[in-house]
Amino acid sequence: MSTEYKSKRPRVILASFEFGPARVGGLHTFMQSFVPALQSLDVEAVVVMPSSGFSSSFPPPFEVWEEDGCEARLTMFGDIQVILLHSPNLDEMLYPESETACLLKMDFFGVALAKFLPKLKADVLHLMDAPGWRALLAARDAGVPTMLTAHLLHRWIPFVVFAEHVAIQMVDRVVVVSQSYLDDNRALLAHSRSPALAIANGIDEEFWDLGKVAGDRASRRTALLKENALDDGVLFVTASRLNDEQKGMDVLCGVLESWDDWGQARFLIVGAGEPATVARFAALAALHPDKLALIAEHRPLEFVRTCFAAADAMIVPSRFEPFGLTQVEAMAMGALPLVSRTGGLKEINLHHSAPDGFGCTFTPESESDLHAKLIEMLEVLANGDVETLRQNARRAASKRSVKNCAKEYVAEYGRLASELAAGASSSP
Repeated sequence: MSTEYKSKRPRVILASFEFGPARVGGLHTFMQSFVPALQSLDVEAVVVMPSSGFSSSFPPPFEVWEEDGCEARLTMFGDIQVILLHSPNLDEMLYPESETACLLKMDFFGVALAKFLPKLKADVLHLMDAPGWRALLAARDAGVPTMLTAHLLHRWIPFVVFAEHVAIQMVDRVVVVSQSYLDDNRALLAHSRSPALAIANGIDEEFWDLGKVAGDRASRRTALLKENALDDGVLFVTASRLNDEQKGMDVLCGVLESWDDWGQARFLIVGAGEPATVARFAALAALHPDKLALIAEHRPLEFVRTCFAAADAMIVPSRFEPFGLTQVEAMAMGALPLVSRTGGLKEINLHHSAPDGFGCTFTPESESDLHAKLIEMLEVLANGDVETLRQNARRAASKRSVKNCAKEYVAEYGRLASELAAGASSSP
């Protein structure tokens, strides 16, 4: 079946809350590498997002559209076209703290997207998570094929769950970011119009390249420990949003608070998050200033790359994790991953005792199992063939590139457009 696009170069509209300076977590990291990867495959990828107060971080618009009190400002982020949607609700902070305000922002984003849909000239409308769901009916009426990538299903936030349920039932194609996450959510995804797919996320191999970081691992580790006033030892790094509900930071805190003798273990915690969680890590840093350091803010990816290139191992204690980009990023830099056995994390992590193995997993939410696996990793790092394990980790990470991910999406865009054309031609 041939692919039917309006032009030879397909124009894909990517509706997302996060891109460029608008950043919270993994969605932003993915978008920063995914959009350029699409462009490299001769796709005209256009990001449409709420302004969220970030307009001044972009160049002045080269064109402005207006519809019913809403404004679309066309600008650029590097060589990527970005369309910022403005209205009082869309100019709010990225994710408003009030649930009502956040719901209104999601709704208004979809309504505004629908208003400008004719001017967007989309070959495919691709929603990154549920915001934008209210544009789906307009897209169907206009004959624009639609896709939803569910990076995370927010079962614990009722109004987001509603939007996700509607979007799953309305889009032409639903994609989740790992096979494990698809298996874990089959009951919900069974309501989609066609069988849901798993397309694994990927990392930017050009960025996550150990050759981009100076020195050898021993010198990098020594420098990072010294910069953070930590004694020499075995360095574990955690770089994440610091929350309990998804990221499981309370599990890691619980282990560290009850562990009497850390021995050679040293910990560097990097990330912003919930005040109570940050306070627990700050208290640990105050109690063990030579063993644990906290950098309680989002840092540029270049800094995270330096941390992973210096670390002996990294920790992801998440309760659930659809994919877990940070594990693959760390692996690419040679840090051995200790992660909870959930979602995409367990799909990628291969135990250090297996052929080609490199890591270790523990039972989600289990402080006792995390403690036991920390001790196991310390033993492996002290007495194992660590260099071979690092090489195995890097080799496994190289199979999870964003370019491979983008190729799968481009193929799926083509199938969607062909199915729509075939359906139109068979209509009476």
